Amino acid sequence: MSPFKFLNIWADREEFMDIVRVVWQNQISGNPMYCFTTKLRLLKIALRTLHRHHISHISYRVAEAKTQRNLAQMTPDKSLALEVLIAIERNHARLYNQLCKDEEAIYKQWSRIQWLQLGDKTPSFSIDPLGSGLVRCAMKVDLRKAFNTISWDFIMKGLQAIDILERMVGWIQTCISSAYFSISLNGELHGFFQSSRGLR
Repeated sequence: MSPFKFLNIWADREEFMDIVRVVWQNQISGNPMYCFTTKLRLLKIALRTLHRHHISHISYRVAEAKTQRNLAQMTPDKSLALEVLIAIERNHARLYNQLCKDEEAIYKQWSRIQWLQLGDKTPSFSIDPLGSGLVRCAMKVDLRKAFNTISWDFIMKGLQAIDILERMVGWIQTCISSAYFSISLNGELHGFFQSSRGLR
């Protein structure tokens, strides 16, 4: 399956829930997991179509909308009534403002993704708190990821909502909740504890 990134601005569009509803009402034959992944695949296609029709090439769309708004303001069609001209100008302004918001939201999300990817590449570094030239503690700075804090209860309820067999749900719960962890300081392991959330 090809990579897929969900853009948050899709969820802000009026037609988003209708698209999800139509896709999810498709009758798919097979086990629950197959039905679930197939519907996700169909939803991905529908969202890409939405993106292509309304959001792709966003900077070009913004520039074009700005041009149309300026034309409506500077060179109005004198054969039209004043109320019609005002309505046309407002529509152009509304479209331009919406596209500007969409562009800003897209760039914010993209920059956040790139920042997180850079965070993953953060190298380890050493601290010498006493200035003696000897490394007292080695640390690695990393950004907290979503899967480190995800609720186990949420995962279980999600699996049950798509009718995964209870036995399989139990196996998955055992796998994600039975891990134990130790902290490595200067190459030596310390402690032995169990987490209460997150995936490893």
